[in-house]
Amino acid sequence: MKRRSFLMYSVMSAPVLAAEITNLPMKSYMPEGKLKSGIKLSFQDGIAPGKYPEERFDFMEEYGITGFEPRANDIVKNVNSLRNLLKYRNIRISAVQSGYKGFVCSENRIVRNEHMCIMKEIIASAGELGANGVIIIPGTVRTNLPDNNSCKYSDATDQLSELAEYAGRHNTTIILKPVNRKEASRINTVSQAADICRKINLKGLRCMGDIWQMSRQEVPDMEDILAGGEYLYHIHIASRKSRCIPGEDGMTDNYTEAFRALKKIGYDGFISYACGIKADKNKIIPSSIRLLDNQWQSA
Repeated sequence: MKRRSFLMYSVMSAPVLAAEITNLPMKSYMPEGKLKSGIKLSFQDGIAPGKYPEERFDFMEEYGITGFEPRANDIVKNVNSLRNLLKYRNIRISAVQSGYKGFVCSENRIVRNEHMCIMKEIIASAGELGANGVIIIPGTVRTNLPDNNSCKYSDATDQLSELAEYAGRHNTTIILKPVNRKEASRINTVSQAADICRKINLKGLRCMGDIWQMSRQEVPDMEDILAGGEYLYHIHIASRKSRCIPGEDGMTDNYTEAFRALKKIGYDGFISYACGIKADKNKIIPSSIRLLDNQWQSA
């Protein structure tokens, strides 16, 4: 079924979706954009320009963006809408953003239990949509992963194991995200997150790297990514200094070393834009895409 026909059918048969695309300016289908390097790029929700989802996905397809990273607090209630919007496109759910309530490493048992329930809803929805995984930040400076020899560490790993098993049953994963030392005292590097994946040893548990976060650590990009190895499942990218769109910070935004490391471990996952954008999206995004495409090709 052609996309235009599909949209017209949806307007007649699904009132909720019809309301969402009312007055949507229909434009002719543009063929999938080609990235000469083969890099797999993804956009978090809110990156692409456009008022309506169809407009934003059209823009993504035009420039060869094949991954989409929705917000966790939206995915459960929007499973059907997302499925319909992506059904006839060359775009898939790369990962589900973190940002939901609570932490798996919270010292408050009620908060931990609430978090587990929310996570399972998100994981089930992610699996239904074919997402690679659901990103999880185990804790912050106020909810740190405890020392290895403590009972709390055992509780945390037990909960991660439970979530990983649940994710495996739903054909997806949970993806540990390391953050810098100002945000958490533990799990600051890809290698630390990979160590946890190795110890728990379940296919439903993987880790990721955030290049902006990595820029705030003493460990070089190459070393940290190589340490992630087979467990590295997702990448976030932003400008090195201001955490805006890649290219915003000029010559500082050189990712070649990180890309070279990803190629060495045979990484074939998505590199997802997780950043702010100050300039006109229609102008700055194509330039940023070309920058990453060229750097991946030369890595």
